[in-house]
Amino acid sequence: MIFLRFFILLFVVACGNDDPEVEIDPLFRDGVRLEYSVGDEHDFGNVSVGSTETIIITITNNGDTAAGSMGESDGAGKIEPPFDFAGGSYPGTNGTCTITLGSGQSCTVEFEFSPTSTGNFLNDPGITYYDSSDIDPVDLVITLDLKGTGI
Repeated sequence: MIFLRFFILLFVVACGNDDPEVEIDPLFRDGVRLEYSVGDEHDFGNVSVGSTETIIITITNNGDTAAGSMGESDGAGKIEPPFDFAGGSYPGTNGTCTITLGSGQSCTVEFEFSPTSTGNFLNDPGITYYDSSDIDPVDLVITLDLKGTGI
């Protein structure tokens, strides 16, 4: 799986992604293509131990088919402390994602970072989805890279 992601990422880079602010999720199937913006918005920065910071990430379906059964990954890519969905559940207190995301539509997911100790923290939580036009849906995951430093 790591090799496949690396290969597809290299392919996207080699072909020239015209928009440096958009990372293409290499795990898409048929007509669903979920993308999200990348950059500092995934870095909570320095957060004092015992404090909480939140960020909102926008997910866009640039495919031609709706994504269905969107939700928190409960397998690989499960969100782990000190990260969580804001308020404790998907899509977060101020998140707008539901179980479906139509073609050309966007929604948001809100995450929080609440360090209980000092140090650097990384988490790759996943949002599961499937191509709603597929007769035999296969769960796919878009992975969101989060990082923060407890001080």
